[in-house]
Amino acid sequence: MSAATIVAEALRRSGQKGVFEDPPSALACSEPIVVADAGWRSCTTGAGGGMRGTALVSLLVCRDRARDARIRCEAAESAIRQAHWGSYAFAGDWSATACATTPPEPKGRDGSGRWLWGFDVELTMKRG
Repeated sequence: MSAATIVAEALRRSGQKGVFEDPPSALACSEPIVVADAGWRSCTTGAGGGMRGTALVSLLVCRDRARDARIRCEAAESAIRQAHWGSYAFAGDWSATACATTPPEPKGRDGSGRWLWGFDVELTMKRG
């Protein structure tokens, strides 16, 4: 399981539809929410052997209309901020304990002319 999987699951639990971890074809879903891992920013080991780190995730909302992209992106960002992170496991022994998000912002258009809005998520993760 990846950090993107955790964020995608939080979105699904909040009622968001069309959430993917890989961009789908336009035939499969013409207006997806795509969640992707963006790496780790930091990871430290404590005196007792426990580890803590920050996993980075990027999210893009794709819609035919710019207004719809903005509204769905704002709703997704709100859902992520309000998620109960203690209930999400990561790769077995890792768990998400908190998150921070950047403000939703326009990201231009994709190759087929659909509007993109997005934001980034920083998940605080712990192990042990």
